Amino acid sequence: MAWTTPMTFVSGNTLTAAQLNTYLGANLNETAPAKATASGQWFVSTAANAIAARTISSNTVTAAETTSSTSFVDLTTTGPSVTVTTGTKAITSMGVHMQNNNASGYSDASIAISGATSRSPANDEYCMSSGRDVASSLLHASLVGLYALTAGSNTFKVQYRAQAAGTSTFQLRHLIVLPM
Repeated sequence: MAWTTPMTFVSGNTLTAAQLNTYLGANLNETAPAKATASGQWFVSTAANAIAARTISSNTVTAAETTSSTSFVDLTTTGPSVTVTTGTKAITSMGVHMQNNNASGYSDASIAISGATSRSPANDEYCMSSGRDVASSLLHASLVGLYALTAGSNTFKVQYRAQAAGTSTFQLRHLIVLPM
């Protein structure tokens, strides 16, 4: 149902069952407590006087894996990756331990999006990069991004590359998505 602007009540008027069902019952069923179907949900407005439940999702890959690719690719263990229902925006947070075995090499991580929105392969728009003057210097980096999306089911997946030279190692990879 949809939320309905309550009528103006006048002293002495008798309320009908239809009025109570519309202005009291139906409107209460459009509140966050009535729409909550699981613990941990949060609510976003989807239009004037309309809300939808959203679930924050996360995933972690702990394995240390490498790539020498200079284009964004999946590692042996893909991701981390999460699929969520979004509105037209989502906030992401990714964190990665990364290093490159070449002193002039860089290690990069970025998010590819598929489903209702297509942003694949990952790219430099929200790219996290490590560059050090010392080979194999470990960096733990994190990045928060706000993405404009097509509403619907969207899959967010972190991809990786070794930029410029060397082999990059990635481990303790985290992804959190807050759909809006």
